[in-house]
Amino acid sequence: MNAVSAISPSNEPKWGRLSAPVDPGDTWLCMRAQSILSGGDMGQCPPLDLRQARDVLAWYKPPH
Repeated sequence: MNAVSAISPSNEPKWGRLSAPVDPGDTWLCMRAQSILSGGDMGQCPPLDLRQARDVLAWYKPPH
């Protein structure tokens, strides 16, 4: 038995519960909607869920 295998069992990490998978596209939609709402006179936008972000993006029609 070598030194690595002798140390290994006692040093195994204790993993807690992992979070649910996050879709990068959903994160991008939420960030874009928060950016739209926090620009100009609005100030800081609170975090949005995916449904709210899609609603903001459907509402936003830039002038150009």
